[in-house]
Amino acid sequence: PVVTLTLFSDSHGPYGLRRVAEELKARLDSGKDISKPGVIGGFRREIQVLPDIEEMAARGVTLGDIEAALGRDNLSVEAGRLPGDRGEIRLLSGPALTSAAEVKATVLKTSKDGLVRLEDVAEVVDGPELPEDYVSLGFGPSSPRFAKYQGQRFPAVTLTFSKKKGTYAVTVEAFGAFDDLTLTARGLAC
Repeated sequence: PVVTLTLFSDSHGPYGLRRVAEELKARLDSGKDISKPGVIGGFRREIQVLPDIEEMAARGVTLGDIEAALGRDNLSVEAGRLPGDRGEIRLLSGPALTSAAEVKATVLKTSKDGLVRLEDVAEVVDGPELPEDYVSLGFGPSSPRFAKYQGQRFPAVTLTFSKKKGTYAVTVEAFGAFDDLTLTARGLAC
């Protein structure tokens, strides 16, 4: 990466920080001079399916039925790219599942009693996944923030990005993604 930017907060946890960083990453991804934006740290959002074996047996549903239904309904394919004001815009097609409510409503099978939906045989939880990596931030004596935060460590998330091939360097325009997102109003700093 050419540039890294670490967000931290004394009021938001790793899950909230990750969600803000993902929003910023999406904005940076459309920048004409930005390449390979990434996010390190925080807890990713994950929709978990926790099957109830007894309910599954009562309704004649197998784990294979659940896997097949989710695979069928959770398909998203890149359909191309369009030029935009700040670079290319990715086009996605497909009915990808984006919320716990959509996952719960997934039809697994039809029975004599009607439709069997995922919510009938499993608990669906929308929340943070188990982390793969951790980022935390503290301030040393040479930092202007040392007096305020001395001895404290905060959860943090690091945004990384590079310049696109053929450009000199990441321009200040890339940081325009931060203009309309007031980090301090969200209790964040960088």
